[in-house]
Order: sequence, then structure tokens, then C-alpha cells
Amino acid sequence: MRLCELAAIDPYAETAHAKKDANRQRLYKVLDQCWDGSKQQADALINLLQSASKLTSRSSST
Repeated sequence: MRLCELAAIDPYAETAHAKKDANRQRLYKVLDQCWDGSKQQADALINLLQSASKLTSRSSST
């Protein structure tokens, strides 16, 4: 750990990146399952995700 600190390397960065990629893949899979391919449903899902993002950002700031 000390060597990583001296070299300014985050030893956990790769793990965090791998988790982010895994979560991204889960999200894509769920979107593929939910979306029928239409523009109307794409717009609805986008609006839903944007609304959820606003809700989660408010709840995390309280």
C-alpha cells in the first residue's frame, strides 16, 4: 500500500472500474429486456431514468 501511495497509484481503481463495467452491463441487459425498440418507449424510458436520477440525487444530498 505504501508503494502505491508513493507511486500515486490507487490500488482499488481497477476493482472500482470492473464493478462499474459490471453494473453498466446489468443496466444494458435490463434496458434490452424492457425496451420494445420503439422511439416512444425509448423516450418514456429516458424520462423515467432522468426522473429517477433526480430523485436519487435529492435523497443522497439529504
